[in-house]
Amino acid sequence: MRRAALGAIAVTAACGTPVPQLRLGLAGTASQICPSTDCMAVQMLCDAVMSIRMVDPSEPSKTYFSQCVRVQPDRKSDMCSLRSVDLDQSPVPVRNLDVQIAVYSLSQVAFDPRTNDPICPDAIAFSTATGYPVEQPSAPALGGHTYYHPGDDTVDITLGCTNLPAINAACVSETPRSVAATVVDFDTRLPVTVGPLGIADHLWVSVGEPHMLDGGYVLNPRDAFPLRLDNEQVARWSAPLSPAFSKYVCVDVVEDEAEATPTLRCLPTPAGQLPELPGMRLSRGTLQNVLKSLSLSEFPDEGITIGMVVDTLARGVSDYVVTPSAGTVTYLSATQGPGGTKTDASGIFVSRDAPFGTKFAASGLNQTVPGVGGLVAGKVTIVIVPFVGATAL
Repeated sequence: MRRAALGAIAVTAACGTPVPQLRLGLAGTASQICPSTDCMAVQMLCDAVMSIRMVDPSEPSKTYFSQCVRVQPDRKSDMCSLRSVDLDQSPVPVRNLDVQIAVYSLSQVAFDPRTNDPICPDAIAFSTATGYPVEQPSAPALGGHTYYHPGDDTVDITLGCTNLPAINAACVSETPRSVAATVVDFDTRLPVTVGPLGIADHLWVSVGEPHMLDGGYVLNPRDAFPLRLDNEQVARWSAPLSPAFSKYVCVDVVEDEAEATPTLRCLPTPAGQLPELPGMRLSRGTLQNVLKSLSLSEFPDEGITIGMVVDTLARGVSDYVVTPSAGTVTYLSATQGPGGTKTDASGIFVSRDAPFGTKFAASGLNQTVPGVGGLVAGKVTIVIVPFVGATAL
């Protein structure tokens, strides 16, 4: 198995001052040892906050560089996520510096009420014997420091696992429960393919609930909980989380490719334990065809809802009238583009004005089950309206 170090964090000086690359590692010996020195083998299930400081070694209160940044788990939900941090461009004096790294759980830091940006502690106490944070209630979950000398191209910093469980405790229940989701393909209504040549390993899957902002709805990455692909044989993602959702729970799916647009599949929050949640992957080609049919040259900032009426075998069905509880719908025809008063054989409809939380009902020969959707900024909200008794999607 390939072992992975945390990797390098680069910063570019604004005025040509030589600034090092920061290379992070995990402690493998002595005190504050981590579960593994391989970042891929150490879980990071919840968001964290990283503090990067460069201070005067003889006068730690004199700070030459300081950055406090929120870090989200990557698709694998492991400590390699820490290498995603981009440092601010800032000049650093040509002198010896104490370079300090600390990683906190969300519960350990304050947040600016106006910007929601994290506010890291001003100072960190490090042990002179180990170089790791002093073990005390205010200590970070991980941390370490070392010294930069003028002319150094890189600075290697080993992080001790001072209180590693604190990070995952921020979003994991004391009573272990699991949130799980499956993902099917919009075009085939079959589970996405798995394995080395499959799609599953290229999907980022998370769960969250959109909230209102400036008159519309948003679901920012920081408000979603990442799930991890269980294995390479089944298109199922999960995490031992216990998030609280007030009205709706959505599965957010985005493909790891350029210009990918996230898709949401939502349902009303059920009472009790969450069931296995349905997510949906929409290929870029299919989305482009929909936008072209609507004479849209680019994806609308406010988002779009794309829905489908399906029968008991998950096939699109014609001659159904879709009625949203708010807003309007447009029917798409495979041969004639938008228009008409009911679905064609594809079963597809779209809405560009239904607000999030809209219920979409369909009437026709068979009874159907309404779906929930509506606009969420920057995302495609997928709505499936199935026949009563249809195969679950």
